[in-house]
Amino acid sequence: MKLVERALSFTIRAHDGQYRKHDKDTPYVFHPMVDKRNFRNLVDMSHQRKCTRAYWEYRQLFNDYEQALRNYSEEWNTLCNLFIPKCEYFGFCKENKTCGRKPKFNLDTN
Repeated sequence: MKLVERALSFTIRAHDGQYRKHDKDTPYVFHPMVDKRNFRNLVDMSHQRKCTRAYWEYRQLFNDYEQALRNYSEEWNTLCNLFIPKCEYFGFCKENKTCGRKPKFNLDTN
């Protein structure tokens, strides 16, 4: 949760009074973000974000997301077991440069 907590610690300047009028006492306002997703979208997102070849920031963000869902309820804790990298799901890697966890997909042999 370090990355999420760090993001929440920043103050965000509202853009040109789009959300709230500025005055000299409150130049910075915080606007909470609402992220609405269904379970299928989360599983598909996990295939990309849990891949070792993904940027570390995305891996960390998804791991924080997954941990928050696991802590939400016992049902979510069970469902989060379906969050796996795409190579585990497909049984082979589709990336140009693999991490070596699973064999690389090759059109000539498959």
